[in-house]
Amino acid sequence: MRYLVCLPAYNERENIAYMIEELRAHNHQDYIISDANSTDGSKEIAIENGAKVLQRSGHGKGFAVKDALLYAKNHHFQVLVLLDCDRTYPVSQIGELVAQIQEADMAIGCRNFKDISFLRRIANLIMTGFTNILFSSNVSDMATGMRALKVDKFVGKVDAKYFDIEPQMHAIALKEKMKIVEIPISYSQRTGESKINILDLFIILFRLFKERFR
Repeated sequence: MRYLVCLPAYNERENIAYMIEELRAHNHQDYIISDANSTDGSKEIAIENGAKVLQRSGHGKGFAVKDALLYAKNHHFQVLVLLDCDRTYPVSQIGELVAQIQEADMAIGCRNFKDISFLRRIANLIMTGFTNILFSSNVSDMATGMRALKVDKFVGKVDAKYFDIEPQMHAIALKEKMKIVEIPISYSQRTGESKINILDLFIILFRLFKERFR
C-alpha cells in the first residue's frame, strides 16, 4: 500500500529540517509539510530542504488533516501517516504503523504517559477517559499526534478545524466500528514552544461529546 507522511507545521523552524532529514534517513520518500502560514521561515526552510509544502486551507491542525487526506486521495495514496513536527514522535516507528494498516483502518502510536509532563499527562488521561466513557471503548491514547489512516475511510468525513481533529478521527473510527490497532511508541520532549493550551482541552471534550451524539 502506498503511504504518504504529513507533517502539520506552524512556526517550526527549529525542527523542520531535522524532521525532513529523519524522514529521508528512514527511507520515507513520500511526505509533505502542511504549513499554516508560518511567520518564522519554516516554509522556506522546508522548500530549501527539498520538501513538498502544502499550504493548508485554514490555520488550525484540522485543516492540515483534511487537506492531506484529499491530497493523498488525489495522488493515489492508500494510507496517510500523521506526525507532529516537534521531534516528540519517533520517525523510526512509522514503518510499524504502516504495517498495521494491512489489517486495520487506523493505527495509532500510544505514548507512555510517564514520558509526558505532569499537567499534560492529566489532560491526556481526562481526554482519553472521556472518550472511553462516551464510546464504551478501551482507547489508550486518544490525543496522540502519531497515527496512520486508510485514506478512503476518512476522506471527506473530518471537519474539525483545530486540535479537536484527533478526537474527531477517533470518534469516527469508533462509531463506524473500524478496526483500530495501537502500538507503543517512544516519546521525547518537544523542541520549541507548544501550540496547545488549556482552552483546547475544553474544545476537545466538547468535540467528543458532539461526535458521540452527531
